[in-house]
Amino acid sequence: MKEVELSDLREYFNYSPLTGQVTWKKKRPGRASKVGEEAGTVSTHRLGCSYRALSLFQKKLYAHRVAWLLTYGEIPEGLCIDHIDGDGLNNRLENLRAATLSDNQRNSRAPRRSSSGHMSIHHYKGGLTVQVAGKYIGFFQCMNEAIQARDKAQKAMGFHPNHGRKAA
Repeated sequence: MKEVELSDLREYFNYSPLTGQVTWKKKRPGRASKVGEEAGTVSTHRLGCSYRALSLFQKKLYAHRVAWLLTYGEIPEGLCIDHIDGDGLNNRLENLRAATLSDNQRNSRAPRRSSSGHMSIHHYKGGLTVQVAGKYIGFFQCMNEAIQARDKAQKAMGFHPNHGRKAA
């Protein structure tokens, strides 16, 4: 089975940094694909994260990685491609960054188990507790105070400013 190289990506795909779409530049060998059509399908992982998955030469590729490779030519060693707003289907270039695996994992949406619906904030005994990266920040009566405390702690810990939030 042929390995997919950067030259293959450039031969078969176009990428629009403004829309985030990866489209077919030419028809795939032996497969139904139309030139100009968005490549791939939406793939949902067991944790509820969705990404656009592509296939070329029987190799699974993710659109966000293809977008980065087509734009910059390589992914820096030891880094992965992170969706700044936490939306794995938003592959616009302004929403992608090279990040360490730990930064990428911190930059996720509010988990389903979060009782408040906000990342790092949980209902507890008539109030709200804030925990960031496993560190207890405090107990609050007001959601706005809890959000401010969380944001301040995340900033101090070097989280991305749009950590897990959709861009406006």
